[in-house]
Amino acid sequence: MVLVLTLFLIISCSIHANEVKNIKEITTAISNLCHKPDKAGEYWDVKLSGTAGANVRIKLKLADLGITGDAKFNKGEWKGIKDTIENSQDYRECAKVLTPIFLDKFQMLINQPLNNSVKRKLSGIRWEDINSGVEITLNRCLKNKTILTCYFTISSKEDSLVYIDLRSASTFDQEGNKFHAQKVTIANQFAHKSKTSGINVEIIQNVKTKMVLQFEGIFNSSYFIKKIVFDSKIKNKSANSSHRYTYRDMEVML
Repeated sequence: MVLVLTLFLIISCSIHANEVKNIKEITTAISNLCHKPDKAGEYWDVKLSGTAGANVRIKLKLADLGITGDAKFNKGEWKGIKDTIENSQDYRECAKVLTPIFLDKFQMLINQPLNNSVKRKLSGIRWEDINSGVEITLNRCLKNKTILTCYFTISSKEDSLVYIDLRSASTFDQEGNKFHAQKVTIANQFAHKSKTSGINVEIIQNVKTKMVLQFEGIFNSSYFIKKIVFDSKIKNKSANSSHRYTYRDMEVML
């Protein structure tokens, strides 16, 4: 009886310790998220899909705790989270709003005090566009002087032949200025606009393949990317047609 009780207490303490650890890790992640929104990509992955980002899935980067799934949010919930983090000047305001939301979604309590942040802009947001079973996800964009490089991931539900039309690839900044892509790279294949109109690549089923679009002539005053668009042709067992991939209503800070 004593042995059983001892084992029960050990197991109970262990479970409680794990719960406390998980809550602490989640709390730390959200604290960092609110404190340093410009580095939010280090703490979460946000996937936006559908018309104007109607479908939102948030995944906290806590795989070491066994939390590898993501939670679904509607457009209104996502707007509330985004607005709260970006507009809150007092950590208490941010924590009070986010606590019930993430408690409901992740079954965890988030209540760690936060410090104020001067520059508040979210990063780590990924936009998805899916056509004919081929999903192309925008991961991030980086600006180096007048060159803008945007990184994507392509994945397909079946073996597909994907053509990216380089002539149609363009991006728009916060003032509506339009810039054209000059180079596209998919895996170890690349094409330059001066030599060809696009690139044709085989995408293997369920293999995540990297794609990079490079835009030139970006203005010094361009500090937000509002939209990226490019045309494609997809051929597989399920489809043989043209599609336009569009990533809009964005505010990707450069």
